[in-house]
Amino acid sequence: MDADSIVVNPALSPAVFLPPEHLTHVYALVTADHNGLNNGVFFLRVHTASVDLLTEVAAYPIHHPEEDLGWFGEQAAMANVIEAKQNRSQHLGEESGIVFVPRTWFNHYEFEHGFEGEPGSFMVHFAGLGATRIDHMANWLTELHTNTAKWEIPLQDTVYNTSIPEFWAQYSAKTVHSRRNYGESSGSEVGHDDGFVTACRSLQRTALEAKRPLA
Repeated sequence: MDADSIVVNPALSPAVFLPPEHLTHVYALVTADHNGLNNGVFFLRVHTASVDLLTEVAAYPIHHPEEDLGWFGEQAAMANVIEAKQNRSQHLGEESGIVFVPRTWFNHYEFEHGFEGEPGSFMVHFAGLGATRIDHMANWLTELHTNTAKWEIPLQDTVYNTSIPEFWAQYSAKTVHSRRNYGESSGSEVGHDDGFVTACRSLQRTALEAKRPLA
């Protein structure tokens, strides 16, 4: 999560957002707004596929120097990597393991005019506020300290109690339908192309060697 985020409702465990245990192929939960992917807050399973995802994102500017990724370069790189992975998985009839969940699960925004969430919402993200960000964050910290009972609400009394199970039930049904259409598949993750995979593996080896103690 970005540093400009605050947990609004500590009565909720982040685990409430995780997929059911039978969806073993899911390793990343991400959100999007009207601009596309927002990677200020996202979930990753401790898994080799997650390492591969982050490695490909880190390697993307190196392997695609001709692309202007803009001000939020790492977010644009991550969006491109995710799109490529999902397109490839769709072509093969597999599930990519990366799921776009409702942004309002754990990535509510604070705007200049106020908070888009409600009491019981999990987090507030101060994305795009610029010079007023610190003031907004300070006001929120005061509010949460002063009116704790207003915001700290148990799961059973929030919209998450029904919306999260409903989402995963629909996703599970779609996954079963997809596998029936294409035949059972492993849903395994493979890189974009040989050159990109080589660059990513090289970056991984470099990172690992940098952590080794000197002889």
